[in-house]
Order: sequence, then structure tokens, then C-alpha cells
Amino acid sequence: MNIFKTSLIVMFMFVFLGCATNRYTYNKSIPDDRQCVLIIPEDFTVVKFDEDTVNWKVGYNIIYSMIDSISQKKREAFVNIPEGEHTLTINYLSVTTRPSGYNSYNLITRSAEGIKVTSDFQHGNTYSLVPVIMGDKITVIVRRH
Repeated sequence: MNIFKTSLIVMFMFVFLGCATNRYTYNKSIPDDRQCVLIIPEDFTVVKFDEDTVNWKVGYNIIYSMIDSISQKKREAFVNIPEGEHTLTINYLSVTTRPSGYNSYNLITRSAEGIKVTSDFQHGNTYSLVPVIMGDKITVIVRRH
């Protein structure tokens, strides 16, 4: 009976902890051949798509977070959006550590809210949000793959 309980608990943990999604579709009624893919890195949250409020960001998953902290790899979210010219409103938050001496680190936080970027998205293409940081100024560009 203990094996059954343990199996049930482990299965529940994987299902529960794997609930965070990193794939979104803005409008499912738009045909696939009229959409493109927007890749959103972990440091970004898209809060508006044109005039619509959205919350597109990397979903939190404790297992992936532990793996990512070991590998230092940043995760991404993928959003299917319609083709055409669109304006995104983006919040940016990056927290990194840098060595500052023997066994000591500085925590560096960079953030900006309400960054607007307008781009022409073409169907069938993939685009990424890329931060451009110059001093204390943060802007975002849309890069086509």
C-alpha cells in the first residue's frame, strides 16, 4: 500500500507542478496560415497587445526553475499572434548576481515598465523580444529569426 501512496503523490506532484504554460494563442479563430510566433524571454511580460490587456510571460514551474538555476538557462514563452502591425506594451525585470569578492555577490536588478514597441509581423515567421540596455535606459527590439 505504501508504494501505491508514494506513486500517487509523485504523479500528483508532476501534474501539479507542470501546470504552468509557456504557450499561448492570442486568437484561436484566426487560421494558422495568418499567424506568426512571438518568443518572449523570461525577463519580459507582455501586458498589452494593441489595446487588449494580456499577461504573456514564462509560467512558473518549480522543477524547471531548479533546473534553470543550475544550468543558468533562461526559459521562453511562445505566443501565436496574427500577422500585421501591432503595438506591444512590455514590462522588463532582470535580476542577476555578479561576483564581488571571495564568496560574495552583488544582486543587480534592472527593470522598466510600459515599454512600447510597434512592429510589422508577417505570417509564418518567428520573432523574439530582445532587450537593449544602455546605462540606465532599457528599450526592446523585435528580432525576426
